[in-house]
Amino acid sequence: MIIIKTKKIIFSIVITTFNNKNTIEKTLDSVMEQSLDADLYEIVIVDDCSNDGTWEILQRYNNFNIKMYRLAQNSGGPSIPRNTGVKHSIGEYLYFLDGDDWLEQNILETISENKKWHKSDLIISKVIKHTEKNQSVHARFMTVKTHVNEQSYKIPYLYYYLGPSGKFIKRKLIKDHDIQFPTNLHFGEDKMFFVKVFEKAQKVTTTTCIGAHINRYSDNVSIVRRTSFIKKRESDLAIFEYVLNMKDKKRRDKFLLRNLEYDLLTSCNSHVFLD
Repeated sequence: MIIIKTKKIIFSIVITTFNNKNTIEKTLDSVMEQSLDADLYEIVIVDDCSNDGTWEILQRYNNFNIKMYRLAQNSGGPSIPRNTGVKHSIGEYLYFLDGDDWLEQNILETISENKKWHKSDLIISKVIKHTEKNQSVHARFMTVKTHVNEQSYKIPYLYYYLGPSGKFIKRKLIKDHDIQFPTNLHFGEDKMFFVKVFEKAQKVTTTTCIGAHINRYSDNVSIVRRTSFIKKRESDLAIFEYVLNMKDKKRRDKFLLRNLEYDLLTSCNSHVFLD
């Protein structure tokens, strides 16, 4: 009997999209054109019932490592599509990529070759933000220095950015602790998800290597910009209450400080709040 050994899937790149017909090809191509052997990663696409031709564009792709799913109706936010992507993923590490952002071409190979990093529950790469005016490092405090297999609360300001960009998460961590993007929040689902990820992650690696690019051009109108100040603060309150009940005092105190400095003081010292 001949036994054929299949290669282990290291990465599941979960692409969630809704009406991204102008950007989805660049997003998907950035994953398909990775320098890493395509046998070592999969692309899981979840379309949130687009009605602008995005789904029809996706149908042109039929690579062996692509899985495509389309929701029956629009979910109204990123949580259900991302949770769906997790459900259908098998890679060791998960990465959530929006349908208007893109990956650096060699990031999967870079992580794959650094075997020491694979002991971490979370690997965080540098993120470049693109606007009409310039390019800059997004949340630069996360990756200003390399940390390998470090406790998350020991890395300065790591908790201050709780979005998915640049973050490769061990799928086992999410599965073992049943961490999902909440569907009951109108805003801040990313924050709640990553608060729980950081709470459970035992080791974290950060690298100064560029991993991802995010689209912040003016025509990219996100739900963040459309959400009212009050709705945002309601979300912050739900996260604050969750953090208060954390058993790990070191992580709890770091998150409480973050909530005070970043969510409360910064938000209330703004034109929106003063108006």
